[in-house]
Amino acid sequence: MSRLASIITTFVLASSVVATGHAQAPATPPTPQQEAEALTQKMTTQLKLTPAQVPQVSQINTSALTTISEIKAKGGRKLKEDKSLKSAMDDWDTGLKGVLTGEQYSGWQQMQQAMKDQKQ
Repeated sequence: MSRLASIITTFVLASSVVATGHAQAPATPPTPQQEAEALTQKMTTQLKLTPAQVPQVSQINTSALTTISEIKAKGGRKLKEDKSLKSAMDDWDTGLKGVLTGEQYSGWQQMQQAMKDQKQ
């Protein structure tokens, strides 16, 4: 459960990063694609993604954040208990694990933790 909470926190914080970056813009919420682009840029810098990894990570982030956004839009049960959300988060994690090196994946986990700590 703590892994799921960490991933959910990462998503929420990634949304916050995008929202903060657009503070001067009209109050329209960022699209999942915009959130994915901002997150991919941050990952590119912090994890030192290779040029070959960037489009792969971008696609994984876009797919995951689009799916998560759709699940959130449906509402219903508490998000932490939503099995489809957990499945989407697991798919996101598995996708990134397949593209990132061990060191980069460890860095991704540290990024998640830092964003979680920052939120608290």
